[in-house]
Amino acid sequence: MRFTCCRCWSGSNRAAAEATALLDWRLAPVWQQARAELAKHTRKPDQEWVRMLRLMETHPAAAVDRAVTAALERHSPRLETVRLIVRQQEAGPPPMCPPVTEMRPELARIAVPVPTLSAYDALVEGAR
Repeated sequence: MRFTCCRCWSGSNRAAAEATALLDWRLAPVWQQARAELAKHTRKPDQEWVRMLRLMETHPAAAVDRAVTAALERHSPRLETVRLIVRQQEAGPPPMCPPVTEMRPELARIAVPVPTLSAYDALVEGAR
């Protein structure tokens, strides 16, 4: 589902709260939770909330819903957090690098002794 939003909503403090078009939408409950959290932590919560809704213009609604849920779980229900999560979801997990010893087996033969931390104590005592 794609979404088209009126640009004027993101420019006014009261437009989102008074918008009758939003009353008929069936948004996931997470959106109301995000709006309430934004009201607690931001100066212009409705503007930021509408900008979050507008992410559905360019991304699938389900992906944005998941991102909002994840942002709330991280206690950061902000637009930039949601944008970052959407980008991460689209990109997928980062590629795994093979262990260095697979490319350079001679490195597996290197043994590093366990450090003795008492040497640091001697340095600290010497500095006093």
